[in-house]
Amino acid sequence: MRWTAVSLATALVCATVNQAVAQKNVALVIGNDEYAHQTPLQNPGRDAQLIGATLQKIGFKLVENRALINLDKVETDKMVRAFAIMAQDAEIALFYFSGHGMQVSGKNYLVPIDLENFSPATVDFQTLNADLVLAAMEKSKARVKIMLLDACRTNPFIVHKDQGGGLALMKAPAGTVIGFATQPDNTASQGPVGGLSPYAKALGTYMSVKDLELFTLLNETGLAVMAATDKLQQPWISFSPIFGRIILNRSEAPPALAERIPPTPEVLGRTHPEAPPPSSVTGGASLDLIQRAYTQLDKNDYPGARATLTQAIELDRNFAPAYSYRGFAWYLEGLTKDPRNALEAYRQGFSDLDIAMRLDPSYAPVRRHRGNTIVAMYKARRALGQPTNDILDRAIDDLKVAVKLDPTSKTNANALGEAYLVKWNQRDAQVHIQVQVIEDLQLREQPDPRARNILGAPPNDKMPKGSQVAVIDFCRPWMGSGRGAQDADNIWCPVLYEGHRGWANAYYLADDHGERVACVMYPAARGCASTAGR
Repeated sequence: MRWTAVSLATALVCATVNQAVAQKNVALVIGNDEYAHQTPLQNPGRDAQLIGATLQKIGFKLVENRALINLDKVETDKMVRAFAIMAQDAEIALFYFSGHGMQVSGKNYLVPIDLENFSPATVDFQTLNADLVLAAMEKSKARVKIMLLDACRTNPFIVHKDQGGGLALMKAPAGTVIGFATQPDNTASQGPVGGLSPYAKALGTYMSVKDLELFTLLNETGLAVMAATDKLQQPWISFSPIFGRIILNRSEAPPALAERIPPTPEVLGRTHPEAPPPSSVTGGASLDLIQRAYTQLDKNDYPGARATLTQAIELDRNFAPAYSYRGFAWYLEGLTKDPRNALEAYRQGFSDLDIAMRLDPSYAPVRRHRGNTIVAMYKARRALGQPTNDILDRAIDDLKVAVKLDPTSKTNANALGEAYLVKWNQRDAQVHIQVQVIEDLQLREQPDPRARNILGAPPNDKMPKGSQVAVIDFCRPWMGSGRGAQDADNIWCPVLYEGHRGWANAYYLADDHGERVACVMYPAARGCASTAGR
């Protein structure tokens, strides 16, 4: 039996708590790409599988226990009814859709794969009205309702002047957050063929980070999408006030790393400030201003960005990213100045960075921002002949915490590797000037115990399989066995591993694709080569 929009709305609204007891966190995840009467999309199915698997990993119960791929109208209505029942009295109810979406007369409609002969007059009978999903979640009495729409692709169904491009802005009911892959009335990228949409990829990354507050998660997702699309796509949110912090991926216990926050070193000229008094608004009210400031920073308008971020702080005094990025703006400006003026810019930023750290100890970017600022301060003080004490170690401590809080971030890992290189250059003036750092290599199985990957401190300590390392300087063949040319493949690379410098056999290094890699091989003129297939 085919459900009409009226009967579907009735079913959603009439679902009661007596029908089922919801899991604490529940989700409906849909990805449609095999459209029968239009050109198929490339990646929504993979997008939905990524988000579904990520949500399951962090404890969500999914409708049908899986991401739902390529649903027609009948199946879509059926799954939304099931979601309405599961969501009763849940802590968090989350709806994610990837595929075609469109707006008609200011309302948003999500398109099943069997839509044919579209007419604005019959759209309620042919598609899923996003407002009906919001109504179902609102009726469920779930404490937090989240709708994520990666559904703003190029619209093949525009046949009427009332239709705009992309999706229309939606008002969020009480206790609801709506995330859009891009701004209202704009279309979003579906990503490379065989890959993921920029929005799904970023969402999956930040959902995996423990103890990340929802609005911070959405902010970092938006910044990642903007960076990946050269700012052509800017994610958007609509929300209503929600009491308390919303965390999708909560640790069983508070992160040990957040128990103690060391203050900014005294040599840097700042005392540790207290956190601001509580704000009456919820985190996220300043997201639009933060995204605007990010654009200003990209244009090197540092005073303008700080003014925008000050507005964001005045709007919401408890949102750590606003303070963190204002401190980051001082850091970026300092990089453009002579050492003495740079020092003053860095000092200006430390108070904001310390406040952000106190507001949200699990927010990894502020650790990176403060670590990078301390490294820059170290360089400026060295240039002026001023004492540096142990401030470089303090920078490394911050950056190590950033990596542990968010191990998915290449930016965090790169910053830590660069800080170690600065420290080693301080110790050893003979370190090669020409250095190449390659992040995200991991150690493979080591079946041959003779090819041991050694830290060097403590002696003969081995790096376990899966360790993330950075290759520094030149990899070299070891010619000590007396086998001559046969040793040409016995390549060893100097690596960084958890603060230690040692050697790893290149045969056991792997990149993100599982290929063994030896880069900058000796002699240097040979360039970069892969050992895959040997």
